[in-house]
Amino acid sequence: MKDIEKITVRELNQQKVKLEAVGMMIGLQASAVGKLEKKRIGDVSVARLKDYLSAVGGELCIQVKLPSGDVLTV
Repeated sequence: MKDIEKITVRELNQQKVKLEAVGMMIGLQASAVGKLEKKRIGDVSVARLKDYLSAVGGELCIQVKLPSGDVLTV
């Protein structure tokens, strides 16, 4: 399994959705999507990552573990 800090956004696009299509879905130019895809996922805002994943057919799921031991799915 790859270290999450080393995974680029591009690696999340397993269906190889074209930059133009992703851009239309998330409101960016294809060139901006290309720049976004070169970033590591840890360097991208959660909101942008959520939008990108939705555009390429994925889903972002976040779990928060509280000090009490309770787990919340956001």
